[in-house]
Amino acid sequence: AEARQTFFAPQSQPIREDDKEVSAGRVLRIVSRHGLWFGFINRGAELENVYIDSRGYRGDPEDLMPERHVRFEIGKNERGLFARNLVIVEAATSQIPRK
Repeated sequence: AEARQTFFAPQSQPIREDDKEVSAGRVLRIVSRHGLWFGFINRGAELENVYIDSRGYRGDPEDLMPERHVRFEIGKNERGLFARNLVIVEAATSQIPRK
C-alpha cells in the first residue's frame, strides 16, 4: 500500500492565483557560461520541465542548487514553458514528488 501511495503521489498541478498560473518544483540543473546562466526546474514525473534564467529570478543563481524547492509563475513562448518571479521555498511547503 505504501509503494502504491508513493507511485501514485499527486503531481504539482499548476494553480491559478490572480489570473496567473503558479507552479512549484525542484531545481534540476543550473548552467553558468560567460557570466550568463540558465537552468531547468522539474515539476514531477507527469509535467514538463520548465526553463529558468536571470529574467525569471533576481537572486543569486548560486542559491539555486539542485533539489532546491522553488515556486514560480509559468510563462509560455514559442520555445516552451519558462519560469518567472521564481522564489525559493522551504522543503516542508513544497508538494513535489521525486521522479
